[in-house]
Amino acid sequence: MEKLVNRMLMLFEAMGGVLNAILMLCTYAYALTVTEGTSAAAVVSAGIISLIFCCAINIVIGFIWAYVTKRHPDYMTQFFTAASGIRFLGMLAVMGACYIQVGREAMAPYALTLFLFYIINVGFHTVFFSHISNKLL
Repeated sequence: MEKLVNRMLMLFEAMGGVLNAILMLCTYAYALTVTEGTSAAAVVSAGIISLIFCCAINIVIGFIWAYVTKRHPDYMTQFFTAASGIRFLGMLAVMGACYIQVGREAMAPYALTLFLFYIINVGFHTVFFSHISNKLL
């Protein structure tokens, strides 16, 4: 089972990285079309911050999932609750840091871009873990 869990972990990390790369490319494509309101630089920097956050969250949640699956499979429901909390509190911390750095007036592209990355990654985690957990357990 350990070999299967390690393979699923690598698949999760690879799929998460590809998903976040696609989201970043979409952010760049949107930044090229921005003409009014916000600057393209703000959109790109918001995309980079969101990319770093989501990649870090994917790595952390993936390794915690592998640890719990290998050693304590009966605690999977607590893991899913904790993963939701880790994701959400991490997003709030990143938004708070962005608010402190850029101020209230420039916060819109950061909040919207981070929220977009967050929602899509939550969907990815839900689909991946529901299918994988049903196969393994």
